[in-house]
Amino acid sequence: MPRVLVMSERAVTEGERAAYLQTLAVRRERATAASANFWVFEQRGRRGRFLEFVEAGQPESLNAAVLALASVDSAFLTDLPRWFEVPESS
Repeated sequence: MPRVLVMSERAVTEGERAAYLQTLAVRRERATAASANFWVFEQRGRRGRFLEFVEAGQPESLNAAVLALASVDSAFLTDLPRWFEVPESS
Protein backbone atom coordinates (compact mmCIF):
# COMPACT_ATOMS: atom_id res chain seq x y z
CA MET A 1 0.00 0.00 0.00
CA PRO A 2 1.42 3.46 -0.86
CA ARG A 3 2.35 5.82 1.92
CA VAL A 4 0.15 8.85 2.52
CA LEU A 5 0.88 12.31 3.86
CA VAL A 6 -0.53 15.72 4.61
CA MET A 7 1.34 18.99 4.63
CA SER A 8 0.53 22.33 6.11
CA GLU A 9 2.21 25.71 5.94
CA ARG A 10 2.38 27.61 9.22
CA ALA A 11 3.48 31.13 10.01
CA VAL A 12 4.18 32.21 13.56
CA THR A 13 5.33 35.57 14.81
CA GLU A 14 8.74 36.02 16.38
CA GLY A 15 7.00 36.27 19.74
CA GLU A 16 5.20 32.93 19.16
CA ARG A 17 8.19 31.08 17.67
CA ALA A 18 9.72 29.77 20.92
CA ALA A 19 6.38 28.42 22.17
CA TYR A 20 5.70 26.81 18.78
CA LEU A 21 9.11 25.11 18.77
CA GLN A 22 8.50 23.79 22.28
CA THR A 23 5.37 21.95 21.07
CA LEU A 24 7.23 19.96 18.43
CA ALA A 25 8.50 17.17 20.71
CA VAL A 26 5.01 16.43 22.03
CA ARG A 27 3.58 16.56 18.55
CA ARG A 28 6.23 14.12 17.26
CA GLU A 29 5.41 11.78 20.15
CA ARG A 30 1.69 11.90 19.29
CA ALA A 31 2.39 11.15 15.64
CA THR A 32 4.70 8.26 16.56
CA ALA A 33 2.04 6.82 18.88
CA ALA A 34 -0.32 6.77 15.88
CA SER A 35 2.30 4.96 13.72
CA ALA A 36 3.10 8.11 11.75
CA ASN A 37 6.02 10.48 11.21
CA PHE A 38 5.95 14.22 11.83
CA TRP A 39 8.51 16.54 10.24
CA VAL A 40 8.84 20.31 10.35
CA PHE A 41 10.96 22.50 8.08
CA GLU A 42 11.60 26.22 8.47
CA GLN A 43 12.21 28.40 5.43
CA ARG A 44 15.73 29.81 5.45
CA GLY A 45 15.65 33.57 5.70
CA ARG A 46 11.98 33.61 6.82
CA ARG A 47 12.02 32.83 10.55
CA GLY A 48 8.63 31.65 11.68
CA ARG A 49 7.51 30.23 8.34
CA PHE A 50 7.21 26.45 8.59
CA LEU A 51 6.10 23.47 6.53
CA GLU A 52 4.69 20.59 8.58
CA PHE A 53 4.43 17.06 7.19
CA VAL A 54 2.66 14.05 8.65
CA GLU A 55 3.29 10.74 6.87
CA ALA A 56 2.12 7.19 7.50
CA GLY A 57 2.03 3.82 5.82
CA GLN A 58 -1.77 3.61 5.97
CA PRO A 59 -4.56 6.18 5.68
CA GLU A 60 -6.01 5.09 9.03
CA SER A 61 -2.71 5.79 10.81
CA LEU A 62 -2.47 9.17 9.13
CA ASN A 63 -6.01 10.07 10.15
CA ALA A 64 -5.29 9.06 13.76
CA ALA A 65 -2.10 11.12 13.80
CA VAL A 66 -3.82 14.19 12.34
CA LEU A 67 -6.52 14.02 15.02
CA ALA A 68 -3.90 13.53 17.74
CA LEU A 69 -1.94 16.56 16.52
CA ALA A 70 -5.07 18.70 16.36
CA SER A 71 -5.86 17.77 19.97
CA VAL A 72 -2.49 19.24 21.04
CA ASP A 73 -2.42 22.17 18.61
CA SER A 74 -5.75 23.76 17.79
CA ALA A 75 -4.23 25.54 14.78
CA PHE A 76 -3.41 22.20 13.12
CA LEU A 77 -6.03 21.57 10.42
CA THR A 78 -7.73 18.19 10.14
CA ASP A 79 -9.20 18.64 6.65
CA LEU A 80 -5.90 18.86 4.77
CA PRO A 81 -5.67 17.13 1.39
CA ARG A 82 -4.20 13.61 1.49
CA TRP A 83 -1.26 12.94 -0.82
CA PHE A 84 -0.53 9.34 -1.83
CA GLU A 85 2.88 8.04 -2.80
CA VAL A 86 3.32 7.25 -6.48
CA PRO A 87 4.51 3.64 -6.75
CA GLU A 88 7.73 2.94 -8.58
CA SER A 89 7.16 1.49 -12.03
CA SER A 90 8.41 -2.06 -12.58
